[in-house]
Amino acid sequence: MPRLRLPARRRRAPGWLAAIACLVALTGLTWPLATRVQEASADPAPARPQELALVFSMGYGGDLLPQEPETFDALMATVAEAGYTTVLASYEAWRLPILERHGLTLMVDLLDERHHVYRNPEGAEALARSLQGDPRVWGYHLFSDTAATIVSGRQRDIDNVRRWDPTHPTFVGTQQHVKSTLGQMTSPDVVAYYDYHWTRDRATHFPNLDFFGSYADEKDAFLYRWVQVDPGRAGIGNPNRIRYTVFSSMAFGLKGVMWFLGSRLIDSGSWRWNQLGLDVARVNHEVLPLAEVFAPLRRLDTWSTPLTINANDDPRGAEEPPIPPGLAPIPEDFWAQVESGEVLIGHFRDPAEASEEGRAGRYLFAANPNSYQPQPLVMRFGTAITGVEIFDREAGEWRLLDMSESRVELVLGPGFGELLRASSEAEPPPTPTANSTANSTPNTTSMPEPTVMPGPAGTIYLPMAWHEA
Repeated sequence: MPRLRLPARRRRAPGWLAAIACLVALTGLTWPLATRVQEASADPAPARPQELALVFSMGYGGDLLPQEPETFDALMATVAEAGYTTVLASYEAWRLPILERHGLTLMVDLLDERHHVYRNPEGAEALARSLQGDPRVWGYHLFSDTAATIVSGRQRDIDNVRRWDPTHPTFVGTQQHVKSTLGQMTSPDVVAYYDYHWTRDRATHFPNLDFFGSYADEKDAFLYRWVQVDPGRAGIGNPNRIRYTVFSSMAFGLKGVMWFLGSRLIDSGSWRWNQLGLDVARVNHEVLPLAEVFAPLRRLDTWSTPLTINANDDPRGAEEPPIPPGLAPIPEDFWAQVESGEVLIGHFRDPAEASEEGRAGRYLFAANPNSYQPQPLVMRFGTAITGVEIFDREAGEWRLLDMSESRVELVLGPGFGELLRASSEAEPPPTPTANSTANSTPNTTSMPEPTVMPGPAGTIYLPMAWHEA
């Protein structure tokens, strides 16, 4: 059976985790012992994820993953090959070395009754303290359900887990209609929500992104969302629709995708991907190259050009506003303007960069608002902008775009998104690399070649752009 072959992914532990690991190696202490010193430190800063996460899950509050190490190992090889970075699962000590071997991390489900975060806090505390500083652990899943009347309890759980393990983040998810009481959760690490806009109400997509994105910005939290894996016809329109959901959400600062749900993607008897699983794998690999470079960025705002076509490639009604609800027009005095084309623009900054003019907020995420058609763009930049780069997914580095008379041309693939970085007079212009464009040909988002992955009869998924009603 043909299999997708990818370079091995080596995940770098964050610097502070690497330091802990080094201390453990030098002292010979176990994880629990090595972290007792950390317990004495007062009010540790909340932990934050280090990379954008693509999460495989078979659910929570139970364990539907293989219980035999050999079968689990084979499944995790398949999961890693499909572009996932993290697995939501019940904790079993034997799972950690398997996950590590495949470059995956564990999102520990603290809704498992053995160490339930609020029904069995003693068990949860013992487990969390034992995992302090372990780089094989992403963090802790605390909740993913309707939380309208119990949001205050979720902040209690976050505070408890932070005391037990200040080295890993916590995840709290809710449903899209829970808004009025969310303010009771004062300091989340990761906030997530459900909104299956394709099949329930397409008009909710941007307003919910605006609300939850702004909430995450206010709390300095990471924004995740549960994404429906089957909003379209498998292998035809489905990859377009899920791609659009992910990349348009990234324009609002999305840093993690919780695919709902693994049981719809894979056959639990053979543990092989079905066509929906192949659709998700394709989008994972389109997002994965941005995992490290996008994660540190903090959103400043999200805007849109007037839109004449909706996400389903249908003309928008005459009664609909040119800018959809949940979005705002690009400010007239902003240093980047769109002269032609329809696009969502997220404006971002990197907190690690100096804040002087020209460096703060120099990142843009451009997302195609049409799931089925490519979008040619002409962007005009202010005279202070000396260069514009695009993050080249294949090369894994920034690539200078050709600029003529302060204008840059590029083409976004259907439902696709690109990360751009501008340089100004306040700093040297970027140096062209060997991969830089040297002519005026518009940059075109490259779509992956048809690829064979493990699945029924070695199913092939193709880059299609079928219209789907």
